Amino acid sequence: MLSNENLLAASKGNILRLERAKLKGFVTIRHCSILPLAHIFERFILLGVFLRGTQVVFCPVPEKLVEYFS
Repeated sequence: MLSNENLLAASKGNILRLERAKLKGFVTIRHCSILPLAHIFERFILLGVFLRGTQVVFCPVPEKLVEYFS
């Protein structure tokens, strides 16, 4: 069973992996979310985004993705 603690540990591990790989320059400062918040992958991604202090933009209509992301 997945718990909040599992998700938090996985998100922290992912951030450490990105920092070790020196990919900081490739990570944007804005995350545009198109998955529902109830989706487990979206929760995993959002935890990492929040831990890095990145801005989150929610896009309810995928067709308007470019508009929301600009």
